[in-house]
Amino acid sequence: MYSPGSARAIIISQAREFCRSAVNGSMKLDSFDPDPDQSPVLIPWQHLSTEALAGVVEACLVAQVADQNVEGFDLKREVTKVLAGLDAGDWALVYDPVTESPALLPADELPAQP
Repeated sequence: MYSPGSARAIIISQAREFCRSAVNGSMKLDSFDPDPDQSPVLIPWQHLSTEALAGVVEACLVAQVADQNVEGFDLKREVTKVLAGLDAGDWALVYDPVTESPALLPADELPAQP
């Protein structure tokens, strides 16, 4: 079995790299400087492997639960619900340039894309 902390770090790192390359095109990753006023960028989650997508969703949920101090949280059940919500179009996976991390947003709360 893998250590959740290290797997989470790897997944977040891979998601950041994927998002940065999608946002910046030819810009080098180490020269990325996010604009704090920039809106979250939609991540085309359909392009991620099943394992990577589940890992990113899990990392987003773990971060959210840690912030809210939720007890009795069934991570596996919530990941399944979010994956179904992504597929149904109820949720969106975005890259937040301010926190430099992926996040989940209800689809109806997405900012208008240019």
